[in-house]
Amino acid sequence: MRWLRLCRVGRVARSGAGATGGRGGLGAASNYRLQAERPARGRLRHEAAGIELRVSGVTKCVECKTCGVEKPATTEHFYSNPGMANGLRNTCKKCTLRAVCAYQAQPHIKIAKKKYRIANRNKQREYARKYRKKNPGYETQQSRQWRNANPQASKAHYLVQRARKLGRLKQGPCEICGLEKTQAHHDDYSKPLDVRWLCAAHHAEHHRQRVA
Repeated sequence: MRWLRLCRVGRVARSGAGATGGRGGLGAASNYRLQAERPARGRLRHEAAGIELRVSGVTKCVECKTCGVEKPATTEHFYSNPGMANGLRNTCKKCTLRAVCAYQAQPHIKIAKKKYRIANRNKQREYARKYRKKNPGYETQQSRQWRNANPQASKAHYLVQRARKLGRLKQGPCEICGLEKTQAHHDDYSKPLDVRWLCAAHHAEHHRQRVA
């Protein structure tokens, strides 16, 4: 709202500009400069909503359009969307994630993504290399956060890797498609060496189904 106050000052200055040079005086120049500083309407609306919430001192609740549950209008429960009046999506994070997983699980989407990965493999590798160079330690930090949040799963992964190196656990083909390159999947992390071997695609699909 700062620019509104500044524009009023500009109009006052322009009203007395006759004594200092008419329309070409200080008032006109100030008005043009202040109008150039005007923010977009969307940002003004978001700022006004934020001011209203701060003044009221309470967190407004918003109803999710998918599940119908009322949740606090914060980024903890809703993803950001600058196009909305309150700057948040109208569906909660759980419903949004469920919809995305369902969309990604469609056969034609999986085929399209696989074709893109094959056609742009070098491009994706180059992007990943540049990102790691630009954000040193990002992967380490993310891994550390995941390990702290999932200590039992992290320990199970470590024991599987150690057992494979010592020859105590033999890697097998994917139990669904028979692909040789596989990953160890745990149905129960309390049994670290009781694993199922799945390829990367079927492993990811299995976890998406669990989330949905």
